[in-house]
Formats: sequence, C-alpha cells, structure tokens
Amino acid sequence: MDSASLLDFSLVPVTDDDRDLLYRLALDPVARLWSFDPTAPTRKQHEAWFAAWMARPDCARWIVRLGEQRVGLIWAERAHQHAAHVSINLASSVRGNGLGPVALRAVVPLIRQEWDAVVLAYILPGNTASMRCFERAGFQCSPLAVTYKGREARLYAA
Repeated sequence: MDSASLLDFSLVPVTDDDRDLLYRLALDPVARLWSFDPTAPTRKQHEAWFAAWMARPDCARWIVRLGEQRVGLIWAERAHQHAAHVSINLASSVRGNGLGPVALRAVVPLIRQEWDAVVLAYILPGNTASMRCFERAGFQCSPLAVTYKGREARLYAA
C-alpha cells in the first residue's frame, strides 16, 4: 500500500451488516495472540456479544475503509467520565502499511468530541507492532506499570 492509497481512507459507523467482518477479524490469529482474551469466540458467542455491544451507549465504533473495502475496526469504550479506551483491529492484508496510525489519528478527535475524554490504549508488552502504531499516531507511553483485565500492560494516552 502506498501513501496515495491512504487517501482513500475513511471511517464509517459499524452496522449490523458488519457482523461477519468483525467475526473474521476476531478470529485472526495475530489478533487473538495480542488480545487480552486470547480465546477465539464461537459464532454463537460472537452473535451474542455483537448484539450486546451494539446496544451499549458507552461504546463508539467505526469501520476502517480503504475505498469501498472494509478492512478493520476501531472502537472506544468510555472508562469513566474523562477517559475512554480505544482499540484497533485491522485485516492482516493492510497491517504494517501506515493505515493504523492514520485511522487512530482520525478517531481520537471524534472520541474527544463525543466524550471530552483522554483517549487510552492498553497494549500487551510484547506487541511491538501495536506500540509503534499508537506511537506513530501521537500516543505517549506511560512509564507506570499497569494491569488491565488481569494482565500486565503498557498504557498509552493521547
């Protein structure tokens, strides 16, 4: 992917039509490896999770598109009044090409506008690709040791 391809980047709201894409992204081996819950969901579990997730008012969610192709997901969960957690999962075909930082830079102002919140990301210590992605998007790594969902994590903030 060249930088001209990134000009076709856009964010669109997640809809019920994205259910299968999100399931495929959730099953990706790299996504599972670096997830705070490495257990792959069954289709039935995914369907239940998706319905509940779409109904949550404390979540914001966007599909990452290149042209008309839907290639990933960014979502944020309000952690408390002035903080939101953000996560990103891109299809393996577009990872490592600069799309992640571009998408994160675009979504941070949307999250701040929606919730007036600092935007946080928790990343497992060995996930250097994700750390680089968030750093290139302008996030700063906290020097403090943190635990997230029972696991050691690096805390990034924008």
